[in-house]
Amino acid sequence: MTVFCGAAGNRFLFSNERKLVNVWWPPFVDKIFYSSQQSLIEQEEAKKFRKLTNQFHKLVNVGLMDSMTRTHFENRWDNEKEVTVYPLVKNYTFSLACWSLLGINDQARVDELIKPFSMVTVGIISIPIDLPGTPFNRALKASKLIRKELLSIVNQRKMDLTSSSEKNNDASPKQDLLSQIILFSNDGKDTYKVMNEKEIADKILGLLIGGHDSVSVVITSVMKYLAELPDVYNEVLRGK
Repeated sequence: MTVFCGAAGNRFLFSNERKLVNVWWPPFVDKIFYSSQQSLIEQEEAKKFRKLTNQFHKLVNVGLMDSMTRTHFENRWDNEKEVTVYPLVKNYTFSLACWSLLGINDQARVDELIKPFSMVTVGIISIPIDLPGTPFNRALKASKLIRKELLSIVNQRKMDLTSSSEKNNDASPKQDLLSQIILFSNDGKDTYKVMNEKEIADKILGLLIGGHDSVSVVITSVMKYLAELPDVYNEVLRGK
């Protein structure tokens, strides 16, 4: 095993992708994300897609994100004598992801979506035994439910964008990543492979899963150390 640390390590990894290093997952993970094996993106197309996601993140409405954060604290944290940070943070980060990736701002719907996602994240790191009642078996079933729901959202968004375009050619699409992917996939430029609804749903699934736990763990760790180190906490409050 080789461990890279710091900016130099990051530069080495990202500059040598598909040259000296490549992403690899155990075969059992492919069973959860099975459609990714059916439509691998070529290297140049992957770069274009990554460029699209990078451009999108630069356009994210920080003001709305701040408003959602304040609302989350008011509803889930304020006036509580004690809170369990990690589950609350997971709900918070997933809510932000649903808003920025899918344009979903309905907390009730977010709460319904997060249940199968939690099963998938547990199943990915479990022993891959596909028997009824095992975490891996529940993850397989949950991934099918998620993909079905995402496929419905993608189809509806495509119809909404088509309807908006027909009514007003200057109408601006929803500023979430799903809309941008649909438009990018259908623009017909260069040699980019047009993605169908299942492929788009699979990409959104990967993005949601990828950011489901990692960001939550970082925020929880920060909260833990701020609580344990009051001097540092006070300096943060002072804006230093």
